[in-house]
Amino acid sequence: MSRAPISPRVVALSLVLSISAGLGAQEAQEVVNAPQISLPGVRSLKIGGQYRLRYENRYNYDFDSDKTRSDDFFVQRLRLDLDFDLGDDLRVFAQLQDARAFGSETGPDGQYTVTSVDSPGLDFHQAFVDVRDVTLLGGELRAGRQILSYGAQRFLGALDWANQGRSFDGLRQRWAKEGAYQVDAFVTQIRETPERDFEEDAYFGGVYGIHQLDGGVAELYVFHRHDDKVGLGGVENRLSIGGRYLQRFGAVEVEAEAVTQVGEDVGADIPIFDTYGLHAHAKLFLGEADEAWIRGDFDAGSGDDPDTADNERFDTLYPTGHGILGIMDFVFLDNLVHASFSAGMEVDSRSDAQIQFHSFRANEASDRVVGPVGKLSDGGVGIDRDLGYEIDAIYTVRFDTGAAKTALQLGYGIYFPGPGVEDSLGGDDLAHFFYAQGNVVF
Repeated sequence: MSRAPISPRVVALSLVLSISAGLGAQEAQEVVNAPQISLPGVRSLKIGGQYRLRYENRYNYDFDSDKTRSDDFFVQRLRLDLDFDLGDDLRVFAQLQDARAFGSETGPDGQYTVTSVDSPGLDFHQAFVDVRDVTLLGGELRAGRQILSYGAQRFLGALDWANQGRSFDGLRQRWAKEGAYQVDAFVTQIRETPERDFEEDAYFGGVYGIHQLDGGVAELYVFHRHDDKVGLGGVENRLSIGGRYLQRFGAVEVEAEAVTQVGEDVGADIPIFDTYGLHAHAKLFLGEADEAWIRGDFDAGSGDDPDTADNERFDTLYPTGHGILGIMDFVFLDNLVHASFSAGMEVDSRSDAQIQFHSFRANEASDRVVGPVGKLSDGGVGIDRDLGYEIDAIYTVRFDTGAAKTALQLGYGIYFPGPGVEDSLGGDDLAHFFYAQGNVVF
């Protein structure tokens, strides 16, 4: 086994975070605690934003200390929000974002420079118009680049942990009654391939319904993705049908979510019910003000059965997986059986801490198990399903900085590979992950 060295850059990190700190979960579509500016033809303009800085150290992510696939880096994100209120029926929102890693830009001579003409980091993360009381339809129409985030974000979320986040280009129609229900219908374009001999575009749409309960929520949804996978010799038409239930009974919270998929993917059928994603958890709150809690989770996603011509592998679509399946990001829900136990508590009035234990198994030993930044198995004959376990610790502290929301979060994870990892990847050494993240929302 090997121990993870902490890079000397951690020393510099403490100096940087002294001027910028925070917890990173701004999916801002509303500018809060911001001054209002009056302009001709504009009822009001609110200006807000975010600055987030994170240091990450990933050590031994191939589980082989002789090769040591390791990396450490800084990423930063700056967002500027402009929220134009143009009247009772019209709103325009723009969110300019610059997201990049330190030292990621090169100049004309190939050397690293502070700025480059062709920098890809600056873009609009969101840019949309809201039209209220739409003629004939009623409700609210949103058109443009926007965040789509529903439920616990297991299958469709903002992915705010990622430095660039996630947003969609398209239309969303909403009908809602506060405290009672909400129904969203949306259609988006995921990929456009202009100026080719063939089209390889992709589209994603759906309907999401939410019914508010006393102390909970019930949700039903249908998603559809069409992907012209011409380069792979076919197309994908994948329909996802699911539901979610969340309820609190006194000091106990329970949640269940299930989704199945049906359709075709590059000539292979996606069989309904055999292709599935599942989640269940129970959470017990402790103390008069819920200042502590314990929680148990179970998740499962189907894998591809090698004995059929169908494709039973579940597709997680567009999740916010970080933290749900561990902070080290080795897995998606696809072809996975996951169980976890976690506990947390308020350390004082401005800080809290939690610890998590995650266990991972392959649903189908012959199918791969991969994640956003790593993998546990390529699958194959004779591969053990036991992929090991992960232990994570997270500490968050918030600061009183007036109108701005400021916080600092530290996280550390250690992965203990199981026999399936060694069978597939050839290594069994521990992997480590450390991050320190600062965020200011203003």
